[in-house]
This record gives sequence, C-alpha cells and structure tokens, in this order.
Amino acid sequence: MASHVGGAERSLDFPASVPGINYHNWQAAVTPTSTMAHKGMVSASKVLAGAMLDFLTKPELVRQARVEFEKATTEMIYFPVLLPDAKPPLDLNKETMDRYRAEMTKHYLNRTVRFN
Repeated sequence: MASHVGGAERSLDFPASVPGINYHNWQAAVTPTSTMAHKGMVSASKVLAGAMLDFLTKPELVRQARVEFEKATTEMIYFPVLLPDAKPPLDLNKETMDRYRAEMTKHYLNRTVRFN
C-alpha cells in the first residue's frame, strides 16, 4: 500500500506500510516503526521538502499551480449530500449514552475550554 498526498490530477505516492497489513487497525498504527515504512516516509519527506523549496524560490511554479487549481476546482461539480433542512439524529445513541453517562463524567474536563 502507499500513502497518498495530492489531488485528482497531481499526486505523490510512496511506500509507507508493510505489505499484508490492513489499514484501520492497530497493526497499521505501528508499521511506521518498520524499516521499510520509515524509509518510505523519509524519502517522501525529502521529496515534499524539495517541492516546497521549489515553490518558495520559483514564483512561476506557484502561478502554474494556481492556474491548475482554478481549472480543477472550476470543473468540479459540488452537490450537498444532505438536504438543507436535514437535522442530525441527536437521539441515535441515547440509550447507550444514558447507560454510560455516569461512568463518562469522570473524564469530563473540570474547566471551560477556551480557543483564542
């Protein structure tokens, strides 16, 4: 498998996992410690760093990327998945949440979170 960075027209694919490991489980979480996955990530990091250096030092590349972005997003047809008046099902897990509410309260923050 490969990690994927990029959009529909341009992408960077690089090896970042061990063959035979399925994603979305704990084995996939620990594969970055493998030699192969680590080498893939280091190589990809070098390529991304080089690309960023090119973008910072060659303004014409930024202009070309902007033109390509505008073209790609202009041709994209967006449609919402939900209807405008759709309401979230707030009571979907009510029974389960009620059952575990007392146990969950010990994990609640005892202060108000502030975002600056």
